[in-house]
Amino acid sequence: MVPFRVIIVGGSVAGLALANMLEQYGIDFVVLEKHESIAPHLGAGFAMLPHGARILDQLGCYNALEKLSTPIDTMVGYDENAEKCTKISNIGVILEQSLGYKMGFLERQQVVQGLFDNLRDKSKIHNSCCVSRIHLTDDQVMVETNSGGFEGDLVVGADGVHSYVRHFECCYNAMFGTSVAPEGLIENQAFKGFKSDRSFLCSPGKGRLLYWIAMFKNGEKTSGDGIPRYTRDDCDRLATNFADDIIKPGVRLGDMYRNARKATLVPLEQGVLSTCFYKRIVLVGDSWHKINPITGQGGNTAIAGAAYLTDGLMDLLDREETPTQASIEKLFSDYQQNRGSISKTLSENAHIMQRMEALETPFLKFFQLNVMRFLPLKFIRKRLLTSFNSGLLLKRLPPPSRSGTVQIGPHTQKAHPGPLSFLVKLWVLFLIPMTVVYYSLA
Repeated sequence: MVPFRVIIVGGSVAGLALANMLEQYGIDFVVLEKHESIAPHLGAGFAMLPHGARILDQLGCYNALEKLSTPIDTMVGYDENAEKCTKISNIGVILEQSLGYKMGFLERQQVVQGLFDNLRDKSKIHNSCCVSRIHLTDDQVMVETNSGGFEGDLVVGADGVHSYVRHFECCYNAMFGTSVAPEGLIENQAFKGFKSDRSFLCSPGKGRLLYWIAMFKNGEKTSGDGIPRYTRDDCDRLATNFADDIIKPGVRLGDMYRNARKATLVPLEQGVLSTCFYKRIVLVGDSWHKINPITGQGGNTAIAGAAYLTDGLMDLLDREETPTQASIEKLFSDYQQNRGSISKTLSENAHIMQRMEALETPFLKFFQLNVMRFLPLKFIRKRLLTSFNSGLLLKRLPPPSRSGTVQIGPHTQKAHPGPLSFLVKLWVLFLIPMTVVYYSLA
C-alpha cells in the first residue's frame, strides 16, 4: 500500500518545521520550494521565544540555533527626542527561570537553514519548484509544478502571503535590515524607538550585527490585490525621507540603512483568514494568519500551529490507515477552531501594539511615553508568562531538555481575551514581543 503522503508547498519556517515533525513521526512528505536556495537571505530577523524554542528543542535543532542567537536581557525604549522613556531589566532571567528558555534574536535565514540541516532525508526538498495547479479528488491530490507532478493525500500551504487566496489588510509597511552594529551598543540589550506614525525595533546580534525593523504607517489601508509590492527604489526613497530619525543616541536610520548587508521593504499584512482549509488543502503559518512582527509572535505561532496539526494527523492515522476526506476535513476543522482563535487574538493585539508604539493618537502617545514606565515588574512578569507559555508540545516526542517553574502540558494554550466593547482592558508588555489588549480606538 502507498504510504500516506503530505505535500508541503513552501520551504518557510512553518513548512520546514512541519517537515521535521512529519519525518520524526514517520509520515511521508515532500516540500516544494519556489526559490533556488532553501534559505535565501532577505534581511529579516527572527525572535526565538520560549513556546517556539521548546518545540525546536524537541525536534533536536534548538541547541544549534541558540549558538547563533543573541539572548535579550534588557529592553529600552526611546521617545521622539531619542530620550530614554522605558526600561525593563532581567527579561532573560524571568523567562529562563519560569519557562526554561530566554528569548533570542537571529536571522530568519539561519532558522530556515537550521531546520533544513536537521532533516535526515533532504532528497524530499525540491527547490526551484513552482506550483501551477492543484487537482483534487475524493481520495488524493495532484500538484502540478514546473518540475513535474506530485501525488499525495493532502496539501499544506506554507508559502506565506504568496498563497492563492489573500484577504489580509495592510495598514503599515516594514523595512527589515541587518547592519553592521554601531559602536557603543550594550550587549544583550534590545531597544525601540517611538515616533509619530512610525516605530523602530532593534536588537544586537552575533558578529557585530544589528537586526532592525522600521515600521511606517501607510497613507491608507489596503487589502487583497490593492496591497502594494515595493521595489528597491521604494526602499531607498523611504530610507532617505526618514534618514535623520534618531532611534537612540548614536543610532540613526540613515546610518543603519547605509551599513545594511541586506534591507528590504515589505507590506505588513495583518489578519486571520476565516477558513484555513478546503477539502484536502490546509494552510499553516503566514499563509493563514499574519501577525505584525512588532510582537515576534509570527514564526513561533507558526511552529506551534504545525505541531498541533501534526499531532492531530498522527492521531487520525492511528485510527484510519487510509483516512477519508471527511476525516481529514474534521481534522482541519479542529485545527482551525483551536489555532484560529489564538492567532486572531495575537494578530489583533500586535496591531494595537503597533498603533501604540507609532503614537497614532494622543491617548496612545501619552500612554506609551508616560504610563508604561510605571508598570510594576510583577504585572509585566505575569503578562510575559501568559504570552510565552503556549503549553503546547509535540505529544509523541520526548519532552524538551529544559523546563522552568511554570508547568506546561501538551495542547493547552487558550486564546487571550480580545478587545471588549465599552471596556478598556490593557494587557501591556514592554518587551519583544508584547501582548496588548485594549478597547477599539478607531
